[in-house]
Amino acid sequence: MRHNRRALTLAELLVSSTVFSLLTAGFVISYKSSYTSFSQGSEKTMSMRLLREAVNRIQPLISSACPVTASSNAVYEPDFVASPGTTSSQIRFTTLKEYAEVNIQRLGAPVHIFSPINSSADQYQEARLFFDKTVDPARPGGQVGRVKLDLSTPSNTGDDLILARDLYDCSFTNVGANTIVLKLETRRFLRRTMGARDVQAYKLETRLFIPYYSNTAGGGG
Repeated sequence: MRHNRRALTLAELLVSSTVFSLLTAGFVISYKSSYTSFSQGSEKTMSMRLLREAVNRIQPLISSACPVTASSNAVYEPDFVASPGTTSSQIRFTTLKEYAEVNIQRLGAPVHIFSPINSSADQYQEARLFFDKTVDPARPGGQVGRVKLDLSTPSNTGDDLILARDLYDCSFTNVGANTIVLKLETRRFLRRTMGARDVQAYKLETRLFIPYYSNTAGGGG
């Protein structure tokens, strides 16, 4: 029995190989693009959640600031009057001692209403939020830091309360009008295919309002 089988010509082989190569290249490009998008989305979601949690912990503390008297400042640093618009890695303020010592661990207690009438200086507590950073070449950007709360004891680090971790930067800006601008930044390695990694920065800026401030710095009181 005789079989009539036609073999592929060289031209047909070349065309088939080219089409297969194009399909393979398209699949690889699509996979790399999808992987990068997924990686970016996951890292951004995780980073923004971290930044929002930090703001949620910091906000009630700053919002609890109140002056000892109607003519004094609630926030000492950064000082809007001395240097408007400048940023600082720490903010010092006064709050009610009860809030600082009892409610501060819960980080969500209602803010006490301040009244300068018959106020007593011993009911207030000076507190500061500061950004404690260290250089770490193994971390994205070579720097990592934590936001800490300190109750007027800079020489005693044992009582510091850590509010946020794994941050690259943190700054406070006194813009007056009972408002503090808080800027947070974190950096993470963005994973790519073939083992490559890029550093991606994620930032969050928010305005924190202080119900009772001072006549000189914000017009409150």
